Amino acid sequence: MAIHTYLRTGLLLLTTVLLLLAAGALTAASASARSTAPAEFSFTFDHAQPGTPANAELYILYKDPQNPEDPDGRSPALTEVIIAAPPGTVFDGSAVPACPASDAELMALGTLACPEESKVGGGFGSVVTTTGSPNEFVAEVTLFNYGDGVIELLEFAEGGLKIVDRARFEGPNTMVLNPAVVPGFTEREFSLSYDGTRGGPNRAFITTPPQCPSSGLWTSQLMYTVTTGATYRVKSAMPCGAAATSQPGTVASPPPGVAKRQSAGKKRAGKKRKRNRCKRRKARKKAGSSKRRCGPRR
Repeated sequence: MAIHTYLRTGLLLLTTVLLLLAAGALTAASASARSTAPAEFSFTFDHAQPGTPANAELYILYKDPQNPEDPDGRSPALTEVIIAAPPGTVFDGSAVPACPASDAELMALGTLACPEESKVGGGFGSVVTTTGSPNEFVAEVTLFNYGDGVIELLEFAEGGLKIVDRARFEGPNTMVLNPAVVPGFTEREFSLSYDGTRGGPNRAFITTPPQCPSSGLWTSQLMYTVTTGATYRVKSAMPCGAAATSQPGTVASPPPGVAKRQSAGKKRAGKKRKRNRCKRRKARKKAGSSKRRCGPRR
């Protein structure tokens, strides 16, 4: 009888220990998921002086919010994206000529639909398939001012597809987008440069906040909503004023992981553009309109 009691007690203790270990592992995994941001986000100016015209860099990499550590993870499709620059920042659509083109004209004519003087930047963006193995499509992005916000014209190498998004200004420091939900695809990565000094020293497209807070940091926020109804927030900060280590004319460096993805994304966009040029050259050569050879020389 004593032996049976001893065994039962031992089994109960072992079961309790195993349950505690399992609970601890689940708690640690949950804490890890919470501590990992659902997206990589960076918004920086090219200098840290308050109240002056500035260029800006925006970088976003959307992840699977349920498993942000997964390098192949994908976010559900986006329904709203809000980018809030540091409080006090001013986006002034009246400082630069506006592009009057409609979305239909932009998709038909591309960059030719807008006056050159309305261009306020560019970069690259990508979308990825939502099912099966991730298949990413990279687009060259051109930014145009339309007065009440920024036109994002995405031109994909595959098939010459063009997509237009509009980031409207809501308040002096905030841009809001409502991307169209395309079944089977979701936004993946964007790296954009804004020519914020356009418009002159007294009235620029982008002006930094008039003051640097006591923290010595200007803080931006990305907030986005997906088709599941969930909303996610990610913050980004850069030094300002006397606390800043960046110098005028040099964009404040994003975090190492962001910088690495930016570099890789730009390389992919460059390769896509080269492949697209190769296809066009081959088509012209086949039609007898070009003798220029595509690809490396032998």
